[in-house]
Amino acid sequence: MPASDQPADLSLEELLERAAVEKDGATLRELVAEINKRYEEEDRLKLQSNNFTIFRGLPDRHAEWVATLAGLAAANERMSEIAAENPGSYFVFHGATGTVSARFNNEPGELDQAENSA
Repeated sequence: MPASDQPADLSLEELLERAAVEKDGATLRELVAEINKRYEEEDRLKLQSNNFTIFRGLPDRHAEWVATLAGLAAANERMSEIAAENPGSYFVFHGATGTVSARFNNEPGELDQAENSA
């Protein structure tokens, strides 16, 4: 492998493409080691992110940012406080994983409901 094509210099997509067709065992091990390193780094960065964002509205349309807090428990507690002051539909979003972690809806005329995904 030429010096300019060292695994550390390639994108993850390029690494995956090369590993898929590589026939030399030593080179394949080197590529797989770099791929594992990249995925472990992505996982580490995701786990480090403990920020949860509260939005008013629905996740798929017209959501309005309300607050960002560290930790799901703190976000759920704050969401309940906000909803008590201003009834409506709220949800907690975890940006690192791209998931909705909790929902709460106490709009007048709606059934009071809270749903936690965690």
